[in-house]
Amino acid sequence: MEYLLLVFLWPLLLLSVPISASPYLQKRLTVVESSCAGTRFAQVKDANSIAQEIGKIAESYMNKFIGHLEGKGGLSQLEVETIEQGLKELYKITNYQSPQTKEIVKRIKTTCGQIAKIQPADIRIFCDRRGWLAKVDDKGQSYKGDALEAGKQMWWDSIFHTWTPMKNAFCAGVHAFNTHTANTRSPDEPRDIITFCPDMWRVTKGQSTPREIALNAPGSVEYKLSTLKDSVAGALFHEFTHTEQGGKTIDVKWTDPQGKKWYAVKYDILKKLNTHQALENAETYATMAMGLYLLHHGFKVSWSEDRVWRAAGC
Repeated sequence: MEYLLLVFLWPLLLLSVPISASPYLQKRLTVVESSCAGTRFAQVKDANSIAQEIGKIAESYMNKFIGHLEGKGGLSQLEVETIEQGLKELYKITNYQSPQTKEIVKRIKTTCGQIAKIQPADIRIFCDRRGWLAKVDDKGQSYKGDALEAGKQMWWDSIFHTWTPMKNAFCAGVHAFNTHTANTRSPDEPRDIITFCPDMWRVTKGQSTPREIALNAPGSVEYKLSTLKDSVAGALFHEFTHTEQGGKTIDVKWTDPQGKKWYAVKYDILKKLNTHQALENAETYATMAMGLYLLHHGFKVSWSEDRVWRAAGC
């Protein structure tokens, strides 16, 4: 999310991968910075491909559901019921045959599908906030170019040649956020930067995906969907929806009866949003996509009860 990530607080597995500063990894979904060294680099690398898979799976389900609305096959009864319940609980859709429903499903499909189309040069990912606080380039060398504005801390991107402002306080109580920026030498070329704050690694405990968490959790075959979303891949998918290339969603604020505002990231608050708010909210797309990802991998999802389960022995 851009500021607050109280539900999607997620990481992963894999072995340590040796890297040099600022690897420009053309075969990867994004550029991952040297702050993601060692195991974290492997986790983020894994999360990239998983987030892309989540987007593709959700896009495919939405495309098939559009076909279902048009009288075509392609989905099982369980899949139809799961998608309909998700649309009802998260997007407040009750008439599945209305023209509005089809347009909403198309928007979900497009947003999820765009994640798979993000190119290596579009996004930079940092695994902590240190790179944002010093007047140095991403190789740890002092920048010799134009002076910073008085009193401001900026980060110099030596690949894209742009200054990016970032406040240290943004990582206080936040697990990840996205920053829109632009290449100063090509202002029409937008860039996005995703920062995983220190709390991200503390909360996620190295889990890659909701599926991984579910399959490895001891002693039970039933889980909360909101718990299973706590993975690096889940966090990354959420952040990707914020990007220029991923749909530019926001974190909607919901106002409770006492007038207090809450970011719509907790599961109970997601269900209080109206259709318009849900279509603008990053976590709503991420929750829908993650539920469909689990459905694809053999889990059953109850959106109304925040419940995911799998038959014993599966």
